[in-house]
Amino acid sequence: MKVLSVVMRPLTLTHLSIPSMAVSLLTAALGLGLGLAPPALAAETGAALAPASPLAAENADSAIPAIGAISAITVRVPGKAPQYWGADPQASVWQAPPAAQLSFQVQGLFKGMGYQAKAKLSWQPEAGQYEAQQTISLPLLGRRSQSSIGQILPTGLQPQVFLDASSREHSVSLDAQQGRIHFSRHENSEPWLPSTQDRLSVFFQLAGMLAAAPERYPQGTQITVQTVSKSSVKPWTFIVRSPQALTLPIGTVEALQLEHLSAASSTDTPAPADTSTDTANLTSSALWLAAQWGYLPVRIRLQEGPRDKVELLLQQR
Repeated sequence: MKVLSVVMRPLTLTHLSIPSMAVSLLTAALGLGLGLAPPALAAETGAALAPASPLAAENADSAIPAIGAISAITVRVPGKAPQYWGADPQASVWQAPPAAQLSFQVQGLFKGMGYQAKAKLSWQPEAGQYEAQQTISLPLLGRRSQSSIGQILPTGLQPQVFLDASSREHSVSLDAQQGRIHFSRHENSEPWLPSTQDRLSVFFQLAGMLAAAPERYPQGTQITVQTVSKSSVKPWTFIVRSPQALTLPIGTVEALQLEHLSAASSTDTPAPADTSTDTANLTSSALWLAAQWGYLPVRIRLQEGPRDKVELLLQQR
């Protein structure tokens, strides 16, 4: 399995500190869809699972699934009642994205100073199983890798093991039989529900949902997924925006935008897409998925204020 590798080039020898400071921004952008965001930067909130009863409403903003919940994924189409993913098999169709090795050009700003990188992402589905893996390697700073391994079901991915390794290795076991999620670095466990994803698999789960039935996710649809990190479970919410024609290193590509709602997002109003905003504390993140390639990513963006930004742009597939 090929893995993601990143090599960052500092501007000059006097700026050797730039990669070490900017790495958190880069990994946060990858974590938007690809599972590498530190908890402090990842957009991990938004709408929680739809309550199944008045009692469940007390848990609506918690990382713990609502009482009576039957799935870790909720889909909210504008003008319709929220639906648990998998409750209606006809409405919960999923199509595995094609096996892929994607290369990205990475451009970023940190405190207004530019840097560049290269990135690769590998995804391999085969015979009812899947494996996704990525690695970031930075000169002088070491290596961080993550992987997700599990089963492919009619409703999508069922992760079984999630690994996160840098200076220390963390593993998470998602035990469907026991209905629990176990973390290697602490004794506490969390409830498991069908369709629970990890920080890496969530990206491909979304791609498969859109590929199978794009007409079920019109503009304004919100998709909330209980997502596992190395030490916790949090709801991640994505809102479907309109398709856009993107000019990328690989060429012109039509892609659907998914905005990743952050803790600071109080509405579903789109955030500005460039660094010309006057909002000093703006945090926005989004990904663009290409229908022609099974809704795999072609662009990923994270912006934190006007002077901190990272963009991943598809270069080769």
